[in-house]
Amino acid sequence: MMFLGTVFTGLLADQLSKALVFEAFGGGWNSAAVQPGPTAGGGAAVKTASFSLWPNVLYLTPSSNSGGAFSFLRDQPGVILAFTAAAAVLLLVLYFLHGRREKRATVSWAYALLLIGAAGNLMDRVWFGVVRDFLDFRPRIPLFGHWPIFNIADICICVGAGLYLWVELHTPPPATTTAAKREPRESGEGKDKESVAPPVSPAPRKAQCLRKGDGPE
Repeated sequence: MMFLGTVFTGLLADQLSKALVFEAFGGGWNSAAVQPGPTAGGGAAVKTASFSLWPNVLYLTPSSNSGGAFSFLRDQPGVILAFTAAAAVLLLVLYFLHGRREKRATVSWAYALLLIGAAGNLMDRVWFGVVRDFLDFRPRIPLFGHWPIFNIADICICVGAGLYLWVELHTPPPATTTAAKREPRESGEGKDKESVAPPVSPAPRKAQCLRKGDGPE
């Protein structure tokens, strides 16, 4: 229940944030429409108007993206939709097959964040045909340039993937060595040897045969 509650809360935050931003910029809370403007991420239409959250660093800039990450395959939305739906279903199946038995809470959090990201963007593609983005990180990144506009679902995907990789790389394997496995067996064998007495050979019979001529006449 905790897992499903986390996923539901994350999806609510993702969809509500998108709706509020697009409503504030005049696109309507249930719309992905934006005004034509400059492009970012290789072809995603970006509305010219922006609201500064952190001057010269972080802005609210409504944007729509018909492709995948960094506008990958933006001309084939059907492929992206099928891939996103398959990823969401796969994550859900993997969690119920393996994640529920996982004792490490960080792994469950990773599954939840990945599912929030996949399902949040999938809902946009099903309802609007595009993904609604609005978080605009302005500083230029060396060798990369302007970071594509993103949303809360994208953040969940990145954090979930990073968290899962960190756990897998920093969790030591179970402490089961060959010596540890052999020690109980050897101690058991020693006990068996002590408890079982060695076979006793029968005592030699004394010769009691009387030879001829021996004894009283």
